[in-house]
Amino acid sequence: MAVEIGMATSHSDLLLKLETFLTTNSELVAANQQWESLQDNTAAPYSLSTTPNDNGYLMSRFFKGKGLDGQDSIIVPMILRQNVASNYYTLSAYPARAYDRTKLVEQQFVSTNGYNTYPACMSIWQTNMKYWFIANGRRFIIIAKVANRYVSMYCGLFLPSGTDTEYSYPLYIGGNHGTDSTPYTYEGTSNQRSFFNPQANEYNNPRSSAYLILPSGELACGDNYDGGSFSSNVTHQFGTYPYNNNHYLTKTIDGQYLLLPIDIVQTKPVMQHLGWLDGVFYVSGFENSPENIVQVAGVDYICIPAVVQNDYNNYAAIALK
Repeated sequence: MAVEIGMATSHSDLLLKLETFLTTNSELVAANQQWESLQDNTAAPYSLSTTPNDNGYLMSRFFKGKGLDGQDSIIVPMILRQNVASNYYTLSAYPARAYDRTKLVEQQFVSTNGYNTYPACMSIWQTNMKYWFIANGRRFIIIAKVANRYVSMYCGLFLPSGTDTEYSYPLYIGGNHGTDSTPYTYEGTSNQRSFFNPQANEYNNPRSSAYLILPSGELACGDNYDGGSFSSNVTHQFGTYPYNNNHYLTKTIDGQYLLLPIDIVQTKPVMQHLGWLDGVFYVSGFENSPENIVQVAGVDYICIPAVVQNDYNNYAAIALK
């Protein structure tokens, strides 16, 4: 696994630095786990119907991972959008199974249950921001500090509770919300979620902060806040535990933080355990703070909240080693 901590000077610089990290990092290259960048659209608008540099696409990337043994083909399409007048600068990722150069980013995958995919998004800005990149050949994680907010994204495979034959492509794409025109300053609760504790953010619409591909090939939307966020037209849904159970853990009796695996469970239309996030663990927000380092068995874990939510049930610990 490889980690890079640095400073990006802008929203576009963040994506360019991610591209350099994924494709050239010495630890990834040494392990034959570096990613490939399949397409470059820095010079022109990605869609002919938009104007470059405002009110639409600024930059797109298609990243391809090959797993830990070099045998996988993991596709992550990404778009950087901006609208200066509306003050949004959004990095969006989409689910995909394969790469088709003739199609737009959002057209790369249409689920067998009929949904056109929506993005998982993180709202950033156009000036300096500290970042953390964490990657192996199966998945990469982005954390960025935007003012006093911590935004994050998980792109790639999770650890399936089944064999490769039973679950051939356990793809998970998650961010902080599902609306690509949201400024980082927006205070709506559903736009301050996370990839580890997802929520739907539009009623009657399959938009969420996280999506995954089921063993059947269908797209499922994440929502830990069931109670009407999704309408009946969303037939495949999942949650992450223990967040879904609203645990209010504190610390162990000797004052240590307990790290729990994050279970991914399909909740609709059937209940089934799907797997776990790779290198990401539940940690209590009790007396916790952003960038706090928890060490377990010699491994450092960075603690981050869901944007600015500092309650018990909105923190995760991500392995840095």
